[in-house]
Amino acid sequence: MLKPDSDAPHVCGLGWNEFVKKLEDFHGYAAPGALWGGIMVDMARERLKSLFGPDALFWVLVESYSCLPDAVQLLTPCTVGNRRLQVLDLNRYALTLYTKPGGQGVRIFVDGGKLGPWPHLQSWFMGLVDKKDQDANLLTNDIRLGGASACSMRAVRVPETYLRRERKGKIGLCPACGEPYPLRDGERCLACRGGFDLPVELKS
Repeated sequence: MLKPDSDAPHVCGLGWNEFVKKLEDFHGYAAPGALWGGIMVDMARERLKSLFGPDALFWVLVESYSCLPDAVQLLTPCTVGNRRLQVLDLNRYALTLYTKPGGQGVRIFVDGGKLGPWPHLQSWFMGLVDKKDQDANLLTNDIRLGGASACSMRAVRVPETYLRRERKGKIGLCPACGEPYPLRDGERCLACRGGFDLPVELKS
C-alpha cells in the first residue's frame, strides 16, 4: 500500500510513489531489496555530490546480484551494458559509488547492528520469517522509514583493477568454434578454453 509522498523519503529526486511505480515497471514488482537498494543509491549519490559536486561522473560496484543492480540501473546512468556497473557476487548487500581517476568513493552497506528498531525489516532480511508469513505493507513501511538508518556509510578507495578501461583490441576467429573473439584472450576464445557452463546446442 502506497503512502502519501509528504511523509516519505525522496529517492534520487523521485517522490516515493513515483519511485515505486518506476521500480515496478523496470524490475517487474516492487521487491523489498530493490526498494531498499534505491534508498542506498540515493544515500551514496548525495554523499558523492557533497564531495565532488553535482556533476561528478561516477561508477558503481555492487556486491550482490539480488535486486541491487536493478536499483542502480533504474536510478543512475550506470549499467552493465556501458560497463559503469560491475557486480561482485559476494552476497553482501552493499554498493560503492566511486569516481575516476583515483577511485575515491563511498560504500553503503546494511548494518546488522542497526536493524533492531525495524522488526519487519530485520525479520525479512535475516530470514527469520517465511515469505508467506511476512506482512508486505509493514515491511515496505520499515524500508521506507528505516532503510537509510539501518545502513552505514564508509569512505573508500577502489582497487586499480576497477579503474582501468579495458579495450577489446584486435579480433580474430577462434580456431575451435569459429566465432569472433578478442585475441587478447589467448589462442582460443574463453568459452572454448573451458570452465563455463554454456548452452548446449540441440541437434535437429
